[in-house]
Amino acid sequence: MKNVILVSILLFSLTVFAQKNNSTLATKIRPGIMWFYTGFTPVDSVWKPKFDRLIFDIKYNGLVNFAKPKTFNTKWNSIGFNTQFIFDIPMDRRFSSFGVGIGYEFSKFIHNQAVLPFDGSKYDFMDTSYFDKSILRTHTFFVPIEFRFRTQGWKHFKFHIGSNVGYRFGNNKTYDNGTKNRIRTGKMHNFEWLYLDVHARMGIRNWAVIASMNMLPIFKKTPQNYFPISLGLSISLF
Repeated sequence: MKNVILVSILLFSLTVFAQKNNSTLATKIRPGIMWFYTGFTPVDSVWKPKFDRLIFDIKYNGLVNFAKPKTFNTKWNSIGFNTQFIFDIPMDRRFSSFGVGIGYEFSKFIHNQAVLPFDGSKYDFMDTSYFDKSILRTHTFFVPIEFRFRTQGWKHFKFHIGSNVGYRFGNNKTYDNGTKNRIRTGKMHNFEWLYLDVHARMGIRNWAVIASMNMLPIFKKTPQNYFPISLGLSISLF
């Protein structure tokens, strides 16, 4: 009887030790605050982890005209953010994956030009001294598509490259001696509602630097084309 009890205790100890090792292993390769969340279905094994599924970006926003790069001045506090939930689909056992999901972005451009009508219902950025400041705010709902690469290990290096495709809307406010003039983009017939950017994210574990550029100008069919660009920081929670 004593031998049976000793053997049972030994087997139980080995089982607990093995489970502890597996738990530690799984914890180390799943970064973030929600360690074991794997989406709607569990992963096949601890060697196929999922990364960077809930992402927050905070970014400085600018507008650039490549024909006249020095004509536009975007203020330092032109700050925006986006958040996105991405399904991380492993393409191999450790190093690469494909991501697709849904996201929202808010962008603010505090600039030195007014948004004024020309040629009927068309609008564009124009240089004028009859205002104090002008603020363009846009909201975007988009679908992120990314190819993701990373090194092995818990403190891994990562590099993402991809595109966001979505719908953009917003408004512009021009301030003149305390008087606020607000124009919704729905009234700007040449406002580009289609959102299409290319972006890259590079960093270590949960943190990264992100840079992006929109491939379409803010306004269509205008003498000058201004393209949104951004640079910022990114954090992945799980």
